[in-house]
Amino acid sequence: MRLLPVVLSCLCVGLGPSACARTEDATASGPGAACVERTKAMTEHLDAIPDGGRALASRWPASALASVDADLDAPRDVDENALVFHVQPEGLVDRVGIVTAAETREAAKAKFQEELDVWARMGHAGPIVLVVRHDTPWRVMVTLSAALAELGHADVDLVFARDRAMPTAPGSGLDADLGRIQTLQIDRRATELAVLAEKAFAPCPPLVDLMESIATREPAEREGVVIDGAPRALLECDCKADVEDVTAVLYALFVPSLVPAVVRVPVMPPSEDAPRLRLPADQTWQDAYAEVLAGRARPTVFEIDDAPTN
Repeated sequence: MRLLPVVLSCLCVGLGPSACARTEDATASGPGAACVERTKAMTEHLDAIPDGGRALASRWPASALASVDADLDAPRDVDENALVFHVQPEGLVDRVGIVTAAETREAAKAKFQEELDVWARMGHAGPIVLVVRHDTPWRVMVTLSAALAELGHADVDLVFARDRAMPTAPGSGLDADLGRIQTLQIDRRATELAVLAEKAFAPCPPLVDLMESIATREPAEREGVVIDGAPRALLECDCKADVEDVTAVLYALFVPSLVPAVVRVPVMPPSEDAPRLRLPADQTWQDAYAEVLAGRARPTVFEIDDAPTN
């Protein structure tokens, strides 16, 4: 269980003495007991939020990726030290959003090496992960796989959207607003969700303090801090903010748009005796990936069947 249990007793772990006294008094009089039950339910709902996927889907929603069945043979989670690249029809997108056109193997190799050098200086040694948009043509995958193989990265981790239903938040008074926000473009969506969150959290100062405290945290830590701390913050303010509204906002903030399924595929640099997978240059990843996964038991050279490779 990722979430810590909300401990309500005279110990009042994490709330401090004054909060402990308020909670005990409120519980004895009735309204506090309702807050306790609502935050317990909130904890259960927050604990259902799956880990991972949000950062991987930051550029595209799950619908933009090829989807694989949840029962795919041995799908893996993403290595926390992985160097993640998004791949789109125009080429390779690095971690800061710069696009490198995948027109030649040498250009792709140079970009991969540049990012690998930065990653190594940061103390990371994880695998390379490719998050491939479903409409990426096969010729791009041919170029990138050959570049990686020539750099000595014989195994490539590919990310798919795992075919799994996402948990849904309990009903709240914000359902209509949240539904409308989800239809907006991603930049407007983020802005309006932030405004809605501010309004939902404002009646509970400890919750506001919690949200402000994550500004100095590493991005990877923020979700856990908020999800673990929100029920306690609400208890500290005796649920002055609506618990169901806060839960719904946290779902909108933290439920990933995909649960990633990571599949490791061995690739080889071009050579005469290597097994090959030849597909049309313009065949999309959506139509090509099944053959890639079917042949992943042995290293393979990706090639174009109607034109020479770069």
